[in-house]
Amino acid sequence: ENDSAYAKFKKGHELATKVDAPYLIALGNYHLGAYYYQTKDIPQAISFINDALVSFENQNRKTDAAKCYYKLGHIYKSISDFEKALFHYFIALRTNEAMENKTATSESFTSIGSVYLLTGDYSEAESNFNQSLKIQEENNDIIGLIGSYRSLGALNQKRGDREKALRYFNSGLLKIDSLSSNDVYILGAK
Repeated sequence: ENDSAYAKFKKGHELATKVDAPYLIALGNYHLGAYYYQTKDIPQAISFINDALVSFENQNRKTDAAKCYYKLGHIYKSISDFEKALFHYFIALRTNEAMENKTATSESFTSIGSVYLLTGDYSEAESNFNQSLKIQEENNDIIGLIGSYRSLGALNQKRGDREKALRYFNSGLLKIDSLSSNDVYILGAK
């Protein structure tokens, strides 16, 4: 399955290069980087995502550039390079805020909070998770709220506050009950 996806990405990238389509080349680089990340080839993943980032920035495609910064944050977090993860997540956050992309802004806050959680900075983790939760509440984004409750539950579990952790986890479960069957399928709960 992965080999088939790789072949398709590679062929699309070669075609975009052949016809000199900068956006498609950058998009191909992004997808190849994502493929390499999934296959745990971190140096290749970083290289392709960085190539895509440079191209998107040169084309003034801020949404796509923000996605690259966000993906680089994930990659660096996966190898426990938390300083670089935060650097990239913060750029994604500021870009998404400037574009008023509330969903991506909320996701950035959650990812930043997750890095702080991993490093034991629970105060910063809580602050970022709460920022994400606030945006999700304002947007009435049920799936986003479930993620925020799960993050806050995990934080309080790490702190040893089981009662508060259970309240957050239960809040998330109650939100799952309010979803349509299609949304539950998207969450992977069925």
